[in-house]
Parts: sequence; structure tokens; C-alpha cells
Amino acid sequence: MNLFSVLPLVALLFTVIRWNSPAIRAICVIVILGAAAMGTVGVGVSRFVAERSLNTPPSNEWKNGARATESEVHEWLPCLVSSIVALSVIALFNGPREGKSDPSGARQQSRFGILLKPMTPESLLQLAEKIAADAHAGQFRRGGVVPYIEHPKMVARRVEGDLDAQVVAWLHDVIEDSDHTDETLLDLGIPLPIVEAVVLLTKTRETDYNDYLERVASSPLAAKVKIADMLSNLADNPTEKQIRKYAKGLLRLTSES
Repeated sequence: MNLFSVLPLVALLFTVIRWNSPAIRAICVIVILGAAAMGTVGVGVSRFVAERSLNTPPSNEWKNGARATESEVHEWLPCLVSSIVALSVIALFNGPREGKSDPSGARQQSRFGILLKPMTPESLLQLAEKIAADAHAGQFRRGGVVPYIEHPKMVARRVEGDLDAQVVAWLHDVIEDSDHTDETLLDLGIPLPIVEAVVLLTKTRETDYNDYLERVASSPLAAKVKIADMLSNLADNPTEKQIRKYAKGLLRLTSES
């Protein structure tokens, strides 16, 4: 079995394994096209050398072998072309299909972007809870008694019934309070729309509060979770300063609804 007879199997493999990384898709196309070009050039060079040879005329045995080789080339060439076309189309356009078949847009994937299998709403919620528990391990709420994970748990309860909002609620402080980034969340299998909402909810010390509220208000998903976040904070013995701050935030975010 040579390279050209294996190519259809490779095309089938690419159909089953769906790539999510543009870089890997491009590399695959380059490798396949390069292999095809090398094979084609190799056949051409062999025929050229044979035709231009200054030695004695080829024997009948050699001629019969050459005819057989040419016939074999004609047989695998259409297969090669179709395989290249199939690989190129699959690699370039067979990315994640979010929406109708997968409302949450969630799919489990490896760090290299290979889509493994669709993620159910339940498994996505469990994944978000686990990420939050690991990220906030050893952290406590104000006063140093209540584990911090109780806060995202309460926020998630306030938006129960909305899967996307629940996932965002579990993760809304993860980037701000741990080493996680938007990229690490994506690598772990969190869908892009969820990660974008978490990024909007992430506030740094340098961020102006008014600008922060405007940014959150631009996303209905982020705004819904932030309102639940503020209500949870107001129910947790807030200071006078926090009451004024959250009142201002609630006024701004609820005016959009």
C-alpha cells in the first residue's frame, strides 16, 4: 500500500475528526498538497530519466513494466485529486457548527482544537462548576469564613433556568480572581459566547466603574448575570459604599431591560 492508496482513508479520517483550529487546518492542507506534489513530481522525473537515458534501448520487460506503471498512475490520479479536494474542503470549512444542532455552542475539544464530541447542557454546567471550584479553592468571602465558591453558586441559582447565564454565573469571577484567561477557558471546552460574557464581567483595578457598566450593558447575557451578582452581594451584609455602588449599577443595567 503506497501513499496514494492511503489518501482516501485519510480523507475519511478528516471527515470523522473535525478540526477547530485554523492553524492546524492550514497545516493539514499544506502537508497533503505537498505530498501530492512530491508524488507527481517523482513520477514525472522517473519517466523523464527513462526517456532521456543514453543507454541501450529498454528491454521488453522494462517496457511492459513502464506500461503497467503508467496504467497505475491513471488509476490513482483521479483518486488523488478527489482526496485533495475533499481534504481541503473539510479542513477549511468543517469547523464547529454552533446554533441549530447545538444551541449552547458547547463542544469538548482538546488543547489543539480537535473537536471530540458535543457537550450536553448538563456536562457544560458541571464543567463550569468544577472550573470555578478549582479556581476559587482556598478563597473566602469578606470576613474570611464563607468559602468564596458560595458566591458564584448563589449567583447561578438566581439565574436558574437559563443555561448560558448559569454557566457565566459560575465563571464570572474566575478570570478576575485566578490565573485563568479567556484562552484557558476556551481550551477547557467553554464555548466562545460564554467566555466573551465572562471577559465583559471581568473588572480590573484600572477599569473605570462607569466604563465597566457600559461594557457589561452591551451584552444581555453579561448584564443578566451582573444583576444577579449585585443582588447576591446586596444580600451578603454589604457596606454603605457597596450599597451605593450596586444601586448605581442596578439602575444602569435594569434601565436596558
